[in-house]
Amino acid sequence: MKIPRNQEILPPELEKSNSLESREECKITIGLPTYNNSETIGETIHSLKSQTFHDWECFVTDDSTSEETIDAARSAIAGDLRFTLIKNEVRLGAAGNWNKTLGMAKGKYFKLLCADDILMSDTLQIQMQTLEDHPESVLCTGRRSIINSHGKTLMKNRGLNSQTKSITNDVVIRKFLRSGSNFFGEPSFALYRTEELRKVGGFNHGWSYLIDVVSYLNILEHGNLSPVTENLGSFRISSTSWSATLATQQRKEAIKCLEFAFNLDYVRANRFDLWLGKLSATLSSFIRRAIFKFLG
Repeated sequence: MKIPRNQEILPPELEKSNSLESREECKITIGLPTYNNSETIGETIHSLKSQTFHDWECFVTDDSTSEETIDAARSAIAGDLRFTLIKNEVRLGAAGNWNKTLGMAKGKYFKLLCADDILMSDTLQIQMQTLEDHPESVLCTGRRSIINSHGKTLMKNRGLNSQTKSITNDVVIRKFLRSGSNFFGEPSFALYRTEELRKVGGFNHGWSYLIDVVSYLNILEHGNLSPVTENLGSFRISSTSWSATLATQQRKEAIKCLEFAFNLDYVRANRFDLWLGKLSATLSSFIRRAIFKFLG
């Protein structure tokens, strides 16, 4: 008998009996990892349910310390059979929780949707079609707006502005090195080829702030980047967000990430590219701290 997709998975024995292998394949898997997001997850789920593209599944994996987030998610899902709601028995941490959703994915493509971000209604359709049209690409990213905790827009259309629909990995990484910033965008606004992401090990536990960026760098070893110019949604920041709490670590990890990119086997760049990136990362760190101080 086919198991409903919104059946909750609680203890390990139930997780095994849920028989993920029995589920039909779909085009896109959405991983929606949560950690104390009870105030925002309803809006995030609503933006997913409002997509013009419908052939997707979503795994909500809750790493929270209370029941508030999973209760809010359950209410927002409201019987939609494309969702599976999972309460982790033990804390997995960010990368562990992200990888849990990836491990259950049946879709050809994979999106990690953070529980305080919002998607535009055509985001899945645009990104899926872009990767369908460009089989040489392993990653699609787009532009996004920045909003505060109350939903007010702080900045619009942030991200890589390129008319080229398929950029080779060496060109992309040199641009990244020189910019010293995450022009790819947060994971909510990226779409991966699932099997290629698995081949590079998914999301690396060795990073705190730039887990997503390292996943982009790793997967691009196997193909091109297809950026889209459309605004794909809104990334939420606040003085209490995960990004804010890690702001003091960002500069150190950004420098480490630039050095990581510079030393990748497929990268053709020089020391001047790396120096420019480190300078930009330092300046961006001061600006980010000022923004979060203002928000606080």
